[in-house]
Amino acid sequence: MSRSRRNPNKKVKAGYVASVSKPMTPKETDKIKDFTGDWVHYFDNDNNNFPNDLAKRSKRCAVHNAIIETKVVFTCGDGITFTRDGEAVDLDREPRLKEYVSSVNAKGESIDEIYTKAARDLITGGAFALQPVRNGDFFGFYHQDWTEVRSQKENKDHKVENYYISPDWDTINKSENTEAEEILEMLPAFEKGSREPNSILYVKEYTPEHRYYGLPDYVGALNWIDISYRIPKFNLDRFDNGFMPSAVVDLFGDAPEGMTAEQYIKDVVVPKFTGEGNNSKILFQMLDDETQKTNVQLFDNVKDGDFTVLQELADQNIISAHRWHPALSGIKSAGQLGNNQEIRNAFEIVKNTVIRGYQIKLNKAFDMMLEEAGFGDIKVSVHTKSPVSFIGDIDINSVLTTNEKREMLGLPPLEENEQTEQQEQENEE
Repeated sequence: MSRSRRNPNKKVKAGYVASVSKPMTPKETDKIKDFTGDWVHYFDNDNNNFPNDLAKRSKRCAVHNAIIETKVVFTCGDGITFTRDGEAVDLDREPRLKEYVSSVNAKGESIDEIYTKAARDLITGGAFALQPVRNGDFFGFYHQDWTEVRSQKENKDHKVENYYISPDWDTINKSENTEAEEILEMLPAFEKGSREPNSILYVKEYTPEHRYYGLPDYVGALNWIDISYRIPKFNLDRFDNGFMPSAVVDLFGDAPEGMTAEQYIKDVVVPKFTGEGNNSKILFQMLDDETQKTNVQLFDNVKDGDFTVLQELADQNIISAHRWHPALSGIKSAGQLGNNQEIRNAFEIVKNTVIRGYQIKLNKAFDMMLEEAGFGDIKVSVHTKSPVSFIGDIDINSVLTTNEKREMLGLPPLEENEQTEQQEQENEE
């Protein structure tokens, strides 16, 4: 992917990205004082890695990940459709439009593919970015990973003129990193009608006190997301440690001949009494005298019931922060049977209160891209069907004939007189 503007004096050093940091209260850098450096840190006194932390959290918490993925599916629906003056456009009758939307950049990506990537960024991080490109008369655009984008300070007219792109913001300005250098790229902010070969369109959710970067709707549940992740990780560690309380074991005596004490513990004792299939084993020892006995000190175990309640609280708070519904997360609501009607009702609620907001932001940006490409009279829209249809609520006996039902079962059709006899039998029953 070609880039246009570069700042040759700015170089960053690529290296290892830090692990997920503890949740913090997002507070933007002071908007009055001058910023240090050319770009705005994501938040005041942070490690400049907040979006990367959000991306990592979306992969490691089951409930959180499931909600994000379901939101993406509902937001993208059955794919993009196009309208002109409110009327649906038949792409088969619009060959020029059909060709463009099926390949909007040099990678051959379709507009639906980029829409899905942008939707996932918006839902995960509260922002998404596109990179428009112009090559002569051709205008195309790419998806730009939102975690790689940082904003320049606004000018006196309250406009951001440029954005900076880097795949590794964690290592910038860290002089102790001595690995290979990489150029930090500066691209102008997208403007309608601009002839810039490359630019950045950055779209964010509005959050009070946050001028430059967006926040996702679930930001208030970051601590609960971490708790939900740590509970199964703790239990996995218990499996690795023999599924028993942690303990201090003192072994007295000499190690077997040819082995050091460290080798004996590491290669013999630990493998025999930890890991899969080795929990709750009994250790028998034959000793020469009492001075060689094993001294074991067990620590108090954590109550499983406490973790069960904590997991339920975490799930509830994650769902609430997402503005989601338990029925769409595979969790039955109290007093509800989790039937199809409950799922349909839940879908209608989130479609109108959550999904529609995502689609409005995405559609506006993609309308701008089509306008720049010469399709100013075309608008994009997305239709999402309910995840549960009414088919399960229909009595097939009232809508299907005997032969239609037999065909579904792979049986040969009945003759007319046989159908009449069967119908009479059914009526008698």
